[in-house]
Amino acid sequence: MAWGVRVQFAAAAALTAALGWRGALAVLGAPSFDPAHPAIRETAWLAVAAWALGWPRAWRGSGAGVWVWGASAAAFHVAVAMHVGHGWSHADAVRRTAEVSGVGAGVWVNYAFVAVWLADAVWLAVWGESCRRRPRWVTSCVHGFLAFVVVNAAVLFAADWRRGVLWAGLMVCVATWTWKRGERPA
Repeated sequence: MAWGVRVQFAAAAALTAALGWRGALAVLGAPSFDPAHPAIRETAWLAVAAWALGWPRAWRGSGAGVWVWGASAAAFHVAVAMHVGHGWSHADAVRRTAEVSGVGAGVWVNYAFVAVWLADAVWLAVWGESCRRRPRWVTSCVHGFLAFVVVNAAVLFAADWRRGVLWAGLMVCVATWTWKRGERPA
């Protein structure tokens, strides 16, 4: 295993342990209706961290392991939120999303976010060469949509200093993309 891959794996394992343990314990318990449960916020941060770590690599058509981990973390976050925040009630998720965002259909955007990310991660991991050769507009649409959802989630759900951390992370991602975009074939 190459040094860089080991570092990525270690970082992913450490973040998953630090931010995912409470979610793992929560889904083993009975479903509940606690939208303020800390596991929801922690697994969201896990998914955002994975997105920030994987986005520049996935944009270039590399880093499949980090990208799959990130997509899995996003799916895990949705499962934790549905289990401990909404008692597996889609109607409750729609109602709560409408309370927070003003748009109940926003929950479908969350589902689409996970589906698009998982599909892109599988494409990169299984058919890497095809993913690297896809038209740039497809890559731009996929990553633009993912970034749009992350930014909007930060505006709606992140509070105080966390919002600033997320904005700083986004700026690092954009700077990395701008700096590295010439390395990806058209």
